[in-house]
Amino acid sequence: MSFPILDYVPPRLHGLDQVLPSELWLEVIDTYRTSGDASRAESQITLSCISRVCRYLCEISRPLLFSDMRFSGVLEDDFPHDYHLSWCANVRAHKDEPDSLASCVRSYTLSNWSARQELLVDEDPPAPNVLWQHIQILPLLSGLQDLCLTDLILQVADVEIVLALTGLRSLRFIGCKWSHLTRPLEVSSTMTHLKKFEYTRTWSTMGDFFEEYMPKVLEMVATPALRSWKTDHPDLARNLLLSDSLLLEELRIPVQKEDLSLLSMFLSRTPTIVDFKMDGLGRIAQEDLDGFRLHPAELPNLRALQCPLRMLSLFLPGRPIRLVRISDFRSRVVPRGTRHININTEPFLALKQWASVIEELTVPMSIYDNVALEDYFPTLKSLRIRDDHGLPFLIKSHNPKVQELRCDCYQEDPDEDEPLGRMGVDLPKQRKLLLRLHAAFPDATRVTVTWSPIQWRRSNVSSTDWTPVVVDRDSLRKRLLFTVQHAGMNPHEIVDEDGCLEKVFLPHEMTPALRELLHPVQRSPEQEVVE
Repeated sequence: MSFPILDYVPPRLHGLDQVLPSELWLEVIDTYRTSGDASRAESQITLSCISRVCRYLCEISRPLLFSDMRFSGVLEDDFPHDYHLSWCANVRAHKDEPDSLASCVRSYTLSNWSARQELLVDEDPPAPNVLWQHIQILPLLSGLQDLCLTDLILQVADVEIVLALTGLRSLRFIGCKWSHLTRPLEVSSTMTHLKKFEYTRTWSTMGDFFEEYMPKVLEMVATPALRSWKTDHPDLARNLLLSDSLLLEELRIPVQKEDLSLLSMFLSRTPTIVDFKMDGLGRIAQEDLDGFRLHPAELPNLRALQCPLRMLSLFLPGRPIRLVRISDFRSRVVPRGTRHININTEPFLALKQWASVIEELTVPMSIYDNVALEDYFPTLKSLRIRDDHGLPFLIKSHNPKVQELRCDCYQEDPDEDEPLGRMGVDLPKQRKLLLRLHAAFPDATRVTVTWSPIQWRRSNVSSTDWTPVVVDRDSLRKRLLFTVQHAGMNPHEIVDEDGCLEKVFLPHEMTPALRELLHPVQRSPEQEVVE
């Protein structure tokens, strides 16, 4: 990997600003921004090479090159150990300079540090605490707007520094473990500019001491500026529902049956919500909903909804909902091999009664198997089917007319060798499945199968020319690199077609191992016998 240069200053090359005006050079540089056509890794490599050409290109490319900095505790995943230390030293050394590298940073990510933190405790002599150095320089990043902390063990001092970053627009804690609160948190100012807050993947940190921090965290982040709140922590969600004067537009929380009344009161006083996702209820009875009251005039802006099937009709009347995700349907008491089960279709009848215009729908495979969706969703444009019981996907002969289809399902028995499972990227096999899906969904022009980062596209419904397109370049790169590094651990097949997979790597990144993975040499039976 080509690392962003820190202290090196390239030679001056005169005349570039005469070849093109500076504003056009900036447009050229901006084309290398991370996008659907370029993963972050590709963008970083290209911009790093451009910054080494001459001083002029270095000056105009650095703001983009250093705008999104990500550091992993698994050092082989990103920068070497010395680069971490050099970066932190550079930030401290140039903290008072208006054009420093630190001033370019807008987004900062620290991930996968907990295992390394635990190892540091037993090292003798103690190794430098690289994570603590990263935490300490956060206040020196004057333009920092987005901070993401993933898989960290947070100490009291870490939390104080983070909550004191009052200029943040987005703050995410993902899979972080909070150590025992040994003293009161010393933070005074609230995060008045914060628009997005996330505290998720708490299932991986059960038994930590977050509850001791929770009142202060809520006080700091739950301000009128907040627009997006995501958490899977039940207690944090319950405390949020007690808050007033919030102008949330996006809300994702787990809900317990005993909190349904509290939820309805919160929704009633938060008319700004546009996207609401509810997790955690599971199967509920009608009597469980007695405390949930939502007037038709409330939530007038709701356009996207995720909820259990039984609650669907409670949200529909009078709201401009266009996207529906039905969650938590299949009961655990139903045997895994049971495909056909009785489903109460009354909630779907409410769709017809209220003339709802649903354009995007996500359903568990249990509902797809047992409900004639085409009878209830005449305006549907996009359908996503999600596995909820580990059975192979069974394509029905009658389906909704959709333009886009996404099947996050197994295509063969997952207990057997499933070549198109979660890790497989076998494009020829995907194409065979695509032809079957095409027959069942003849109006679809975009199709994705088996949790794949590849989407198959065609120009119109009459075309038979399907082209594979990478829609998640970062995910695909990581998947392929992991397969190369752990060849013996991955039984799934990876087979390219027309260079689709190969194109996510720059030419100089194509190592012999990657080339062999994507273009395996076909060996004769005689060669197999010799081996």
